[in-house]
Amino acid sequence: MPKRFSLLLLSLGLILVSSPKALANQPNCWEFYEDGNGQRICLDNGRPVQPPSLPHYVNAVTYLDHLKQCQPVATAMAFPFGPGIVIESVVRGGEGDRCVVQMNAFLAEQPQKRAVYGLCRYRRSTIALLTDARAYEQARTGNITFSTNDPRDMTLSNAMGEDCQFSRNWLERLAP
Repeated sequence: MPKRFSLLLLSLGLILVSSPKALANQPNCWEFYEDGNGQRICLDNGRPVQPPSLPHYVNAVTYLDHLKQCQPVATAMAFPFGPGIVIESVVRGGEGDRCVVQMNAFLAEQPQKRAVYGLCRYRRSTIALLTDARAYEQARTGNITFSTNDPRDMTLSNAMGEDCQFSRNWLERLAP
């Protein structure tokens, strides 16, 4: 599978999730202790760490509504190519005439340890493709398609290739 094609499929999947994944109130950690109230405290190399305060994740349609206006919002989904990995997509807001969207990866068992998967500075034309009628239909149904024979899909793939930078070592950064 060509690199650009796989990156586009993952990015589309991040945007068009069918429902947000809830994370446990008490984080799963590789190393932890329980305090006197039974609250699990995560440790990293023997030191207590607080899991990040996770944003309120929204569903796919609501995410697209916010993305269309470049309004801050977040959603998360399981990474389709690796069990136990979660990808969080966060619209940060505008930067000049671009919309900044950051994608973070983390292990479901260690939500406090994150790596940036990708950073996009979308042009208005890319946002228009990401939030067109087909994108909304895919968000509502969860039926995400992509074809190298479809001019719209290839235009979107090229636009994301120009607007996004993807990390090559994000998975290594999550390793214990």
